[in-house]
Amino acid sequence: MEGLLEGIYSAVSELLKTVLPFEWATGDFTLLPFMVCVVTMPLTGMVGTVVVNARMSFFTSAIAHSAFTGAAVGILMSVNPTWAMVLFGCALALLITFLQRRSEVALDSLVGVAQTLTVALGLVIITAIEYPYINRFLFGDISYATKSDLGLAFLMLLVVTAFMYFCYNNLLMIGLSSSMAKAWGVKVWLYEYLFSVVVAVVVMMNITVIGVLLVAAALIVPAAGGRNFAWSAGSMMWMSVLIALVSGVAGLAISYYVESATGPTIVLVAGAIFMLSGAYRFAMGRLFGGRC
Repeated sequence: MEGLLEGIYSAVSELLKTVLPFEWATGDFTLLPFMVCVVTMPLTGMVGTVVVNARMSFFTSAIAHSAFTGAAVGILMSVNPTWAMVLFGCALALLITFLQRRSEVALDSLVGVAQTLTVALGLVIITAIEYPYINRFLFGDISYATKSDLGLAFLMLLVVTAFMYFCYNNLLMIGLSSSMAKAWGVKVWLYEYLFSVVVAVVVMMNITVIGVLLVAAALIVPAAGGRNFAWSAGSMMWMSVLIALVSGVAGLAISYYVESATGPTIVLVAGAIFMLSGAYRFAMGRLFGGRC
C-alpha cells in the first residue's frame, strides 16, 4: 500500500511539473506545500458555507484557538501535535454542542468561556515547557507539511465531500430554523454533533496552512464572498470552494515572491475577493433594482 501511494504521489508530481512549470508551485521545496494547499482549501469553502449561514463564526473561532492547546498537549505528551489538535478540537466541539443543548447559558457565553480557558491552558503548557517553535502553530508554516499531512488531508476531503453531499440541505434547514427541521423529521441533535466534529477536523487540518490566529477567517471569508456571488444555496457552496481555492493558490504564489507568511497572505487575498464580491452584489442590486 505504501508503495502504491508513493507511486501515485510521484505520478501526480510529474503531471503538475508538466502542467504548471512555475517555481512557486512545483519547485523542489514548494511542490508538496502546493499540493497540500490545493487539497485543504476546498474544505474551508465547503464547511464555511454552513458556518456562515448558521451564524457559527464565533464557535469556529473558539475551535481554532483550541488547536493551540491541542498542540501544546501533544508536545507535552510527546505525541504527534496534528493528531492531538484534531482530538482536542473534536472533544471541545462536542462538549460545547452538548452544553448548548443541555444548558440554559447562552451559546456565545459558552463559546467565550471555552475559548479563553483553552487558550490560557495552552499558554501555561507552552511557557512551562519553553517550546521554541510556537510561531509555527500561531501563523502556520506550510513549508513543514509532510506527505502524511497530504494523505490525511486528501482522505478528509473525500469524507467531508461525501458528508456535505448527503447532509448539506438538512444543515441549511437547521441553520435557518431548527424547529422547522424537527417538524420535517430531521434529527437535529445528530446533525449538530456531526457538523461540530467536521468543523473541528477541517479547522485542525488547516492549521499548518493558515495558523491558529487566522484559520477561522479561512472558513468565513470565502463563504461570505461566495454568498455575494451566489444565485442559489447550492451555488453558494461552489462559489465558496472556488474562492477558497483561488485564495489559497494565489496567496501561496504571492507569499513565495514577496517572502511573506503564507497563511496571512491567503487570508488577505480572500479578503480582497470578498470586497470585490461586495462591489459585484451592490452593482447587481442597482442594475436589477435590488432583486440580487
